[in-house]
Amino acid sequence: MSRFCYMPWHAITLSANGDIKPCCQFTNRGRRPNTEHPTIMENYNSERMQQLRQDFRDGKQPDACKSCWEREDLVGESRRLWFNKKFMKNKKEFKEGIIPDTNIVEFPKLYQADINLSNVCNLKCRMCGSWASNSWFKEEIALAKIDKRYQKNINEVPLLQYSLEDLRNLLPHLKDVMRIDFKGGEPMMAKHHNQFLQWLIEEGMTDIELFYTTNGTVQNPKILNLLKQFKRVSICFSIEGTGKLYSYIRGGKYNIEQLEETLAEYSKLENVQIMFNVTLQNYNVFNLPELHNFLNELEDKYPRVSANNSFTTICNQPAYLSPMNLPDNLRDQAVERLSIYDDFKKLVKSMNKRTFNEEQWDIFINYTKDLDKLRNDNVVDAVPELKEYFVC
Repeated sequence: MSRFCYMPWHAITLSANGDIKPCCQFTNRGRRPNTEHPTIMENYNSERMQQLRQDFRDGKQPDACKSCWEREDLVGESRRLWFNKKFMKNKKEFKEGIIPDTNIVEFPKLYQADINLSNVCNLKCRMCGSWASNSWFKEEIALAKIDKRYQKNINEVPLLQYSLEDLRNLLPHLKDVMRIDFKGGEPMMAKHHNQFLQWLIEEGMTDIELFYTTNGTVQNPKILNLLKQFKRVSICFSIEGTGKLYSYIRGGKYNIEQLEETLAEYSKLENVQIMFNVTLQNYNVFNLPELHNFLNELEDKYPRVSANNSFTTICNQPAYLSPMNLPDNLRDQAVERLSIYDDFKKLVKSMNKRTFNEEQWDIFINYTKDLDKLRNDNVVDAVPELKEYFVC
């Protein structure tokens, strides 16, 4: 029971590719997306989902939930623990350790929903791909021509999105939901986003907390007017670096000043709380102290902005971008810089535990060189600490 997860019964994630999962951390491990049935709720009770529920009822730790097990072992946090604390702690079944007695949930009591409306995005972040950004599509094809290993990353079509009919049919199942997480792609660019919010307003569902993960480059007055009608809105800005590194990771088109301009507009809404999420990776691990200081400056400058808990997301997929896999000399250099900050204690602890994987490091080197060539970029300009591995 200690690692039992209630999310397969009380949460739903709609991936942009049509996959229906219990949470955003659940991985297919090479299997096809869960789209064998015609509707969202039928996929919610597919054979794959039923087997997952049975595995938990049998006391197993499913391999597809490996991300949670690894994070709990490394830093004592995970999506599963977050869900239990936020949505289950006052529920009778959780307090008394009652395990659900069925694998088929025809009328689920959903407390939280992750809705990835589409993969439309204006950025091409290096830790991302066409599954979450259609801007990546052409580059993934080009990378596959350089090395066949990249072929597995390519979607069959560049644009992925749910229809209005899909979303309308989902609405009745959200009556018990306490929070909806909008992700992407870039959710502020999704075709049906505004209509979906309008439906929630018309159904009197404005007490639901809305949570957005956004790249902070999109300003839309229509969205601001819709958000004003909800009781609580959380905007989480994804940000991975400062200066040249910000543009390098994002794909070169945008700068950090544009993110601050967007943040300033959202901070004017009194029902909005603003926070940050940094994906910790090989590219930014040396820049984290500067980024830490920048986020704290934003916290001091704007109302309802918090820089707390911004550095908890370690890039596990793709594994070759994980800062857990730096060579010893780079790991030691990064740890020395990070150790003086309380916010990085868990990261430092994890980095000191890690085992170096030379194969993954070689993949990182080749991936960086290949992508730099396509983008006419140079990693050394953004991350000079990597110079010895990229300058012949």
